[in-house]
Amino acid sequence: MALLCAGLTLVACDPDVSALATLTPTPSIIPPSATVAPIAPTANNLDSSNVGVEGFTPGAPPAVGADGGQTITPSAAPTQASITMNFVTSDGLSIAGTYYVAPVRPAPIVLLLHMSGSSKEAWKSFAPQLQAAGYSVLAIDLRGHGETGGKVDWNKEPADVTEIVNQIRNLPGVDQTRISVIGASIGANLAIRACADLQLCHSVVLISPALNYQGVQALDPLTRYGNGPVLIVASRDDPPSGADSVTLDKAAKGNHTLQLYAGKVNGTDLFSAQPDLTRLIIQWLLVH
Repeated sequence: MALLCAGLTLVACDPDVSALATLTPTPSIIPPSATVAPIAPTANNLDSSNVGVEGFTPGAPPAVGADGGQTITPSAAPTQASITMNFVTSDGLSIAGTYYVAPVRPAPIVLLLHMSGSSKEAWKSFAPQLQAAGYSVLAIDLRGHGETGGKVDWNKEPADVTEIVNQIRNLPGVDQTRISVIGASIGANLAIRACADLQLCHSVVLISPALNYQGVQALDPLTRYGNGPVLIVASRDDPPSGADSVTLDKAAKGNHTLQLYAGKVNGTDLFSAQPDLTRLIIQWLLVH
C-alpha cells in the first residue's frame, strides 16, 4: 500500500524529521459520577515524562515536486496542532485521516476507529487529550464515511484497517513496539480484527463491541489476539454490546479489563455521557 502524506512535518527535536521528505477484571458498574484517579509518574511508566507537555509545534506541509513526489521539508508552522494524511488502499481508495503528532518522540501511537455512520470528527475532543498525554494519534474516516470516498463495504473495511495499522508503525518518531488501536461500536470489532491479523498491537481498547456487527466478528479475533492487553468499555443495557462485552471479556486470554456503565449509551457517545471515560482510557493506556 502506498502512503501519501499531506502536511507532515515534525519539529526539530525529532531525529527522523528528514525521513518525511521521502516517505512515499472483573465486570463492574461505574455510576455517572465516578472518577478515575490520575496516574503518578513512575519509573515503569514509559509515557509519564510526556504527560502535560505543552507548546507542540508540528511543521508545515512538505514541498511537492512536479511529479507529485514530496521533495523538501520546509520550516515549521508554529500554530498547527494536527495535520492531514491520506492512505491509499490496495484497491486505490484514498482514506482520509487527521494526525496528531506527540510533543516528544519517539512516542507510542494510537489509531482511532469511529462508529458506523460517524467520522473521525467523533474523536476531535479525545484525540488532543491523548496527544497531550504523550501519544501520536491518527483518526481516520472509514471507507464510505466522512472525507473518505467510496461506498460503505464492511467486507472491505477490515482489510483497510489492517493496511493502515501495518503502515503507521513506519511513520517517523513512532515507537513500533507501542501501537494501540481504539475502536467504537463496529470500529471496536475492526480494531480487534486488525490486531489479531497483524499481531503488531501493544494494546487495544474496545468501546461498545459486539460479537457480530455487519458480519465483522469479534470473538474469534479476540482469541487470536492472544495475551495482549485489552480494555472493554460498554453500557450494561446497550444491546447487544452490554451482554456481548461480558462474553468477550471472559474469552480474553491476557490482561483484560471490563468497565460497564449503567445505561444504554453506545460507542463514542459514551464520552459525553460519562465524563470520566477519557481519563479512564488514558490511565489504562499509560499502565499498559
